[in-house]
Amino acid sequence: PINTADYLALAAYLFKGNALKVIERYLPDPSGDQRLVVTHACTQWVFACPTRTVARKAASYSYVFSYPYDRASVRTRLGCSDHACHGDELPYAFEAFWSNLTDAGRHVSQSMA
Repeated sequence: PINTADYLALAAYLFKGNALKVIERYLPDPSGDQRLVVTHACTQWVFACPTRTVARKAASYSYVFSYPYDRASVRTRLGCSDHACHGDELPYAFEAFWSNLTDAGRHVSQSMA
């Protein structure tokens, strides 16, 4: 466990002049154990903040994949019968599970790869 005093000292050490802003944003947990607060603040600091900085300054690209996985039993089970769901592009991008794809699906896969 991380107690409140240790959390405040850690924030002061890591964030120096911005420590008060960090503490105001990530308030100490009244339960006394600050592990979740520290984890959340550090995750934002290490991953989310740099990602936002790069996204603001650099061109970024994303793709839209809308070709639904053409294996009916999987689609029905996942509730994705009329649209592409999260991760559906992976078998196409990596040319995997071709035995489950139609000819049209294989063509999409070859085009992507």
